[in-house]
Amino acid sequence: MKAEYTEEDFAKAIPNPYFHRLNTVTEVALRHEVHAIYQKIADNLGTEPAIVMRRALETYAKRLEEHE
Repeated sequence: MKAEYTEEDFAKAIPNPYFHRLNTVTEVALRHEVHAIYQKIADNLGTEPAIVMRRALETYAKRLEEHE
C-alpha cells in the first residue's frame, strides 16, 4: 500500500458492484441532539455522519455478541 493516494490513483476506480448484496439498508429515526453529535464527529473526521453511525453500530453489535 502507498503511504498516500492521489486522485490519479482512483481515476479508473469503479464502485463495488456487490455493495448492495453485502449491506442491508435500514432507516432509523434519531433525536436532533444525537444526530448533531454524529455530525460533529463526522466533520472532525472529514466523513459523512452515516459512516460514523455505521461504525458505531458495528462496534456496539460486536460487543453485545461477545457478551452473549
